[in-house]
Amino acid sequence: PRGLTHYDSSGVYVAGFTPDSSNVRGAKIHALTVDRAGRLWVGYTGQGIDIFPINTRPPNRPDLLPTATTIAESERYDVQGLVAHGDTVWALTTSELIAYKQTNHTRFASYSIPAAPGALSSVNPLAVEPDGTVWVGTVNGIRVVSPV
Repeated sequence: PRGLTHYDSSGVYVAGFTPDSSNVRGAKIHALTVDRAGRLWVGYTGQGIDIFPINTRPPNRPDLLPTATTIAESERYDVQGLVAHGDTVWALTTSELIAYKQTNHTRFASYSIPAAPGALSSVNPLAVEPDGTVWVGTVNGIRVVSPV
């Protein structure tokens, strides 16, 4: 499969979104998260991060994908993980861990990752605890970033 595939809560296929048929920019997506405002954050391989305001879709049109906002200067990133937590969305790239404000999508913290994230096909290399502690899986083990 390429792009995004949408299933409803009962597992029924709703729609597929690819660069050829929608405003999804990339076919290879490594990370997804939904922030507390109901926006879908999509992390691409080599194309950065887009935010789709899926919370604005008409209830009777789940097959629509609203126009995305691309995070400024994220196009160079090879995104490996995204996690929404509180007012922050954490993005794991192949070289750093970045914190974005959910409200205005601005980058407010960055931590270099001396070892690359775990295997590029890893399922979930990024996790955030309730207190905000971030866990990152790398090729050299686990790195922990405590909230400031």
